[in-house]
Amino acid sequence: MTGSNLIGSDRPYWGRDLEAMSFAINYHRWILEESGDFFGKRILEVGAGTGNFTQILLNSGVSSVLACEPSRNMFALLEEAFRGNPCVTPTCSTLSEMAKDELKGTFDAVFYVNVLEHIEDDIDELRQAAEYLVPGGKLVIFVPALPGLMSDFDRKIGHFRRYRYQELSAKVAKTGLEIDKLRFFDFVGAIAWLLLMKLCRRTLGGGSVMIFDRWVVPMMKKVERTVKIPFGKNLLLVARKK
Repeated sequence: MTGSNLIGSDRPYWGRDLEAMSFAINYHRWILEESGDFFGKRILEVGAGTGNFTQILLNSGVSSVLACEPSRNMFALLEEAFRGNPCVTPTCSTLSEMAKDELKGTFDAVFYVNVLEHIEDDIDELRQAAEYLVPGGKLVIFVPALPGLMSDFDRKIGHFRRYRYQELSAKVAKTGLEIDKLRFFDFVGAIAWLLLMKLCRRTLGGGSVMIFDRWVVPMMKKVERTVKIPFGKNLLLVARKK
C-alpha cells in the first residue's frame, strides 16, 4: 500500500486506543509545546482521527486546519466535532488520495501525530508531505519509538513499526528537509509500555490514560526539559523546508 494508510478509506477503524487517548489532553498539549512556538496559520494534519489534536492546534492560534482522516467511522466523528467551524476542513482521505496539486506548497506546517507508523511506505509519504510545505514550513512527526517495545497491541492497531532514532532521521533526510529537532519523548511511558503492553499484553484504557495524563505528564515535562533522556516511548521530530 504505497503511500497509503493501513486503515484505508474503505476500511473502518474501531481502535480503542483513539478513544482512550481522547483523555490525554495534557499529553497532546505537551507534544505541541515541544514542537515549537509558531507554526504559521495554515496547517495540514494527516490522520486527524476524531479531532483531539486538531482542537489543540486551533487553541494554539492557527487560522485553518485541513484535517485528513481516511477511516470512515473516525471521519464521521471528526466531521461532527467540527461541523460549522470554518477553521477546519475535514477530508476523508489519505495524503495520496487527496493529491491536489493546487494545495502543494501552501501549508505552513504538516503534522503526523501517531500516524506515520500506520503507513507501509513511509518514505514516499514523507516525500509527498514535503511537497505540501511552503519554504520555511515545518514537518512535525510524533511516532512510537524503540522496536524492542513492539507488542501485540501495536500490531493489533496497525503499526508497521516502532522507530529507531537514526532510522527516523535518515528517512526524513531523504526528503531534503532540514531536521531542527529530534528527541526521545516520555521515558516513563517506555517503561510502562514494556511492562504492561509488551510483557503483560494489556491494552489502553481511558481510566489509566486519564491518571497518567493528570499526574505523571506534568512531572515528566519538568524532567525532560532539564535532562536529555536516552530513551522514550516516542520520538518527536521537527524538520524544516529550505
